[in-house]
Amino acid sequence: MQEMWDLIQNFDDGILLRLSQIRIEPITQVMTDITALGSFSVLILMAIVVAITLYLHRDRAGLVQLALAGSGAALWPSLLKALFLRERPTIVEQLVDASGLSFPSGHSFGSAAMYLTFAFLAGRALKRAEQRKFFVILALIVIVLVGFSRTYLGVHYATDVLAGFACGATWAILIDRWTRRLGA
Repeated sequence: MQEMWDLIQNFDDGILLRLSQIRIEPITQVMTDITALGSFSVLILMAIVVAITLYLHRDRAGLVQLALAGSGAALWPSLLKALFLRERPTIVEQLVDASGLSFPSGHSFGSAAMYLTFAFLAGRALKRAEQRKFFVILALIVIVLVGFSRTYLGVHYATDVLAGFACGATWAILIDRWTRRLGA
């Protein structure tokens, strides 16, 4: 078992070291801006805008879906971090302030859960499959960029980000399927 953990740690350290070699100020500034798209503050503000829109359209099922997705995005990463207790990377300089534990990435989890939920909710109002796909693809681009930024900035290992993606996306999909099944 220790061999597997060593393999994962070597993989993660290798990625962080490679990314640290391509750091330049213009890219760092862009990555700092992109990482904010996965912050609690930005996700809450976006959720409020979506919630107001759903309320004005009297979409109660959408409001429930949004509330469940947001609640899980806030709760699950904390619970998982307490379970795994993985410290943040120290092998490279952290280019932004980040505190707490590392696994899974809360930014990656929150981005996957919320941006996919936003895309699913937008897709319900659209008739054509191409339009729905557009919103999902747009969400996926933002999610991947946020996750990449966390590793580029040295505050998360790549496996933290991948776990955040997997868990956040799974949460969003489960909530979407559950609310649809209930007749939402």
